[in-house]
Amino acid sequence: MTRLAALVILVLAIAAPALALAHHAFQAEADGEAPIILTGTVRQVQWVNPHSQIILTVADAGKPPQDWMVSAGTPNALLRAGVCRQTLKPGDEVTIRGWRAREKRCLDNAATHANTCQAASGTVTLASGRTALIGYGFAAPEASAPDPEHCSPG
Repeated sequence: MTRLAALVILVLAIAAPALALAHHAFQAEADGEAPIILTGTVRQVQWVNPHSQIILTVADAGKPPQDWMVSAGTPNALLRAGVCRQTLKPGDEVTIRGWRAREKRCLDNAATHANTCQAASGTVTLASGRTALIGYGFAAPEASAPDPEHCSPG
């Protein structure tokens, strides 16, 4: 092996783990010092990779309703947790436990023409009372066992 090839292999071996962590690092997306509990009405669920998005309207007493875009796991990860189109749909009342995004400002959402705050999810408590892990796993001691029969096709 030439010295150049050895150097390239060494650089890749050192850089690869850092690049892999950079894409999905919790610290890059969320503020671990800002846990949040959001209770509201699901407006929309975007079942997309690499992260599903839940648009939630939260109406706190004495304040105008606020939209939140909450990032969740991949559609496949949600399905494995027993969360699917039949169990999480527009109009459902849910509670999401997670963390505020690092970007604290609520930004204008071109699709809804409303200021939308952002958060990273940990768990969702569905209208049925079942709690499922939909995001970062270290927030899930209260998560129920997956209930995949609710997500059967058809």
